[in-house]
Amino acid sequence: MDIDEIAFEMIDALGVDFVQLAPPDEAHFDSRDVARAVVLFVLAAVGAGIHDGIKEWTKDETVEVLDSVSHQISERLQPEAVTQPYIQIPTECDLNSARDAAERQLAAAREATCELEPTFIPQIAQVGGSTVRISLESMGLAASAGERLQRTVDEQLTTFLSP
Repeated sequence: MDIDEIAFEMIDALGVDFVQLAPPDEAHFDSRDVARAVVLFVLAAVGAGIHDGIKEWTKDETVEVLDSVSHQISERLQPEAVTQPYIQIPTECDLNSARDAAERQLAAAREATCELEPTFIPQIAQVGGSTVRISLESMGLAASAGERLQRTVDEQLTTFLSP
């Protein structure tokens, strides 16, 4: 499974509900490009959060790895960053850069999970999905869309991160 397939699954899970994350009174835009930009940003944030959360845990084992991962992901999912594609409509170059960033961050996450017992992979994926849902719902995403997205992120991460 590659980044484009994961992003497509997440876009599909969000459906038209992703527009709930747009700032009030936002202009019309190409919804698929904006959705893709948002999802690619979220994927990069999740990948970086998993990687950095595991690295933080390896340096300080008094920190629970799942708590560390959740914290690192939520730190990256800030409203200003998530809503950026609604404010400045992404170009194809922007989308390609976002895709490359998501691919790099998820590859780093996969590498970091190699340091864990394989039984942690589904738990890391569940934490990733729930942190994404909670973060995006706090920005205005409806609970039903958040639940769909959580399930998709959980499934996709489990597949992607599994050895």
